[in-house]
Amino acid sequence: MANNPVSIFQKGSWAYLGGLILPLIIGILGPAILSLLRPVILIFIWVFPLIVYIRILNNRIEHKEDFAGGFLRYVTLMPGGTVYNADLAKTDIPFVTISLIAINTVLFFALPEEITVKYLFYPVGDPSLTQVAVAFFANAFLHADFSHLFGNMFFLWIFGSVVEGRVGFQRYILLYFFFIAASNFLTIFFLIGSSLWNSENFWQLFTDSHGLGASGAISGVMGLFAIRCYFSSVTIAIPFLLMPFISFPLRMQGVVLVGLFFALDIKGSLYGLEDSGIDYWAHVGGYLAGIYAAWRLGMHKEAEGEAQKYRAGNLSREYLGRQEATESYLEVLKREPGDIQTLEHLLAVSSYNDEKSGYYYNLLMEEFFKHDLSRAIGLFRGHYPSHMKVLSSKTLLKLGRYFFEKNEQVKAMTCLEFASLESGPWQAKALTLLADSYVAIDNRAMACKTWEDLIEKFPETLFAEEAERKCIKLCG
Repeated sequence: MANNPVSIFQKGSWAYLGGLILPLIIGILGPAILSLLRPVILIFIWVFPLIVYIRILNNRIEHKEDFAGGFLRYVTLMPGGTVYNADLAKTDIPFVTISLIAINTVLFFALPEEITVKYLFYPVGDPSLTQVAVAFFANAFLHADFSHLFGNMFFLWIFGSVVEGRVGFQRYILLYFFFIAASNFLTIFFLIGSSLWNSENFWQLFTDSHGLGASGAISGVMGLFAIRCYFSSVTIAIPFLLMPFISFPLRMQGVVLVGLFFALDIKGSLYGLEDSGIDYWAHVGGYLAGIYAAWRLGMHKEAEGEAQKYRAGNLSREYLGRQEATESYLEVLKREPGDIQTLEHLLAVSSYNDEKSGYYYNLLMEEFFKHDLSRAIGLFRGHYPSHMKVLSSKTLLKLGRYFFEKNEQVKAMTCLEFASLESGPWQAKALTLLADSYVAIDNRAMACKTWEDLIEKFPETLFAEEAERKCIKLCG
């Protein structure tokens, strides 16, 4: 079903405004806007080190930090202008992104130039139709030199590793090839337009155009990032007094930075394709395909929930923002009742309210048992013996079995005693383990009493038969 454009601009206005509309305006106005921005950027590059220097002096006064240590804490050896370190956690290992980087790298070092030129788009020489069809996609895995390869793979890792887990690896693969196609098609449309505008032969322009590189597809990934991850920040290295390999890290909104790259591509497309040797139209085609795919797949809606959680997480780290963070997390909980980050926060802020604390503790234990037993055990240890009554008998049985196997019999018996109080399919198992725990601490009287309770409650069952045998053997 198509998305309603009105709802998109109500819910994801910042993403589309910062990632598409403003960059288009800036790129179309081109030289006029950039001529105004250039002195501002230069002034910032010169003033920013002064701001950092003031912060270093302030830390030296307040925290007695030596100047060299403070300077090194704020300085990085990244080249100026480098974009790195998106602050969103990777939801899983980005196998597709890693594989794409590996394939591009292997092909760069393995293929000789005479093979590479046959799969540019358009291929050099007199290619067959099959060769042209293969080159349409293959050219996106080829690179002119190492700096071309390194720059593209660096950007693919920064943005692709974050986007892949949020999009899903299957969609990510399909979209990556869609972006390759979109970037090539827009280049072809540009050549058609150029041939009509300048009264040139299109076929000659097309066969003389030899594009290669992953940047068109990566621009599509950046388009996805601009919408799906619009709320995140990235780091850009600000050069230290124009020194090439000494810089200061500056955090900025990811959608703004990605939008600026798109604006430069728009400007390059309109004012500098032929002179630069860069196929800006391929970048524009890929990026617009990324924006379009994000819109059609409703990724702005997916982003809203994570954005609220992201904002709540940032607020929770500020003392004055905890109340607002809690309100945001409560909204997240309505939409994602099993979100672990949300439950952890709500449990922490409810520590002085036993009823609320127990409620969130139980929900969190259930989620941990689904995904990570070690965290469930850690949470239980941290709150033991509180909140025993709020845990389900099923959860208590699992905990009791774990502690029994670890020979922590006191915790095992506590869990199993609570689990055995409630009727259900777990009750017989809980009583059996409870009796075994008493045996383990050499409390024969309680073991026999527990077996007798089990025989009385579950007669003519395998549990009762086993309990009777053990009772006779141990208690006579």
